[in-house]
Amino acid sequence: MAAPKTQAPKPLRIAVLVKQIPRVEAIGPGPDGRLIRDGVALETTPCCRRAVSKGVELASLTDGSGTVFTLGPPPAESVLREAVAGGADAALVIDGTETEEDVATAVSAWARELEPWAILAPSTAWGRQVAAHVSAALGTGLTGDAIALEVADGRLVAWKPAMGDRLVAAITTVSPLQMVTLRPGTVPPLRSRPARAAVSRLAGSSCGRIRIHERVRDDNPDALSTASDMVGVGMGVPPEEYGALRPLLDLLGAELATTRKVTDQGWLPHSRQVGLTGRIIALCLYIAIGISGKFHQLVGLRNAGTIIAVNADPEALIFEQADIGIVGDWREVVPILVDELPKHYVARPEEGEAAAASGLRINRP
Repeated sequence: MAAPKTQAPKPLRIAVLVKQIPRVEAIGPGPDGRLIRDGVALETTPCCRRAVSKGVELASLTDGSGTVFTLGPPPAESVLREAVAGGADAALVIDGTETEEDVATAVSAWARELEPWAILAPSTAWGRQVAAHVSAALGTGLTGDAIALEVADGRLVAWKPAMGDRLVAAITTVSPLQMVTLRPGTVPPLRSRPARAAVSRLAGSSCGRIRIHERVRDDNPDALSTASDMVGVGMGVPPEEYGALRPLLDLLGAELATTRKVTDQGWLPHSRQVGLTGRIIALCLYIAIGISGKFHQLVGLRNAGTIIAVNADPEALIFEQADIGIVGDWREVVPILVDELPKHYVARPEEGEAAAASGLRINRP
């Protein structure tokens, strides 16, 4: 008896939303002391690059296609060329948009016409807002903050942490179009491939309900998403003494992170919070200073590579999670770390560029 014929899987059309940001090293103060952003070189965030990488990978499973979107200005075309080099089949710059809602309106119109199988976005402040607007406009299922994706029985399976990262749940949606935002640092970065498409433009428009007269930001809401090293502070470090941590931050090229109690006090913005109600981080080195180490704090550190804890209380819970524990006054310990870390710190292969950029000397045995 002849074996039944199996139907070839339908080629998947996958769209990925990315945002370009000014290169940090290209931004400088103007005559009035305000940062000049216009005309500087742009780049995509690591989180966006990884979302493109996953979209290209999923599309290639069925010889499908991947389309990457971003919004103007004109220099954004150079950002999309990177996505094309990463394997995207089409790259579109959306013109005439100002807000996340405007971008979502243009993407929704494109999706109604071409009916993609899935839309991916980075799990950043921008990506979550755009994805939520598109999902509401199209009536599609949206899984947020996924750490892995796969295709099973023709459906997109998104793996998402649950119960404080105690388990990982497989989530699927029943809508024809499936949407997911990807947690930073959870998928491999882009790999260069032969470019197969040119960058084109998609007409968008402003909804007119919101007018942006000026953009002012006192913090980068996605700073922790792209950091490879962090220095976390708890209630044991008064805000007026944060400046004493600057030599350590500069040495590591690290970002400053914190706990919920600190953000509740208004000492640091919520975007700097790590924990159950903040960021769940996956990075190389985390130095916890003056942090007690309660459960909701430790949840955010489970994927950290190396944890160094500094606390004056030898019974602090943070020492149960730490790889290295130092009991002492942080004011005395931090200067010692600044002196000694360059002698002993060995970077993982994947963090070599970041460590070199920070000026940290890497000594290998």
